[in-house]
Amino acid sequence: MAHKDSNNDHHIVVKKEFARQSRSMQGAKLFTDRGFIDRIRYEVLKAGKNVRVLDLGCGPGIVTTAIAPDVEEVVAFDITPEMIQETRRKSEELALGNIRFEIGKAESLPFEDAYFDVIVTRFTLHHFTAPGEILAEMV
Repeated sequence: MAHKDSNNDHHIVVKKEFARQSRSMQGAKLFTDRGFIDRIRYEVLKAGKNVRVLDLGCGPGIVTTAIAPDVEEVVAFDITPEMIQETRRKSEELALGNIRFEIGKAESLPFEDAYFDVIVTRFTLHHFTAPGEILAEMV
């Protein structure tokens, strides 16, 4: 039970911190580097255009909105409602209609096994208390 309680405490801290950062991350060079985003798009498109992609820990939707024009569906998934709001705002601004928005915990993804063809996650693993569990859930 201690692990579960500490994990819940960790989720609270993460949500609070990223709620605070949700707007400022949109313009940060670290997150918006075009070369890095293009490399992610290139890797995603190796799977083809008729694919479903999960952007795990999508943050403010930088990667989500970069890959959405080239694929069938992207699910923007984050534990922080404010990040999902930013992703939704950006996707509406860009008139992207193939993005679904989900709030939840990476430890228990609410999707059928093998629903996604590709899963991307960027700058997230160091935020998890048990990254191996997250990777196993992704697989």
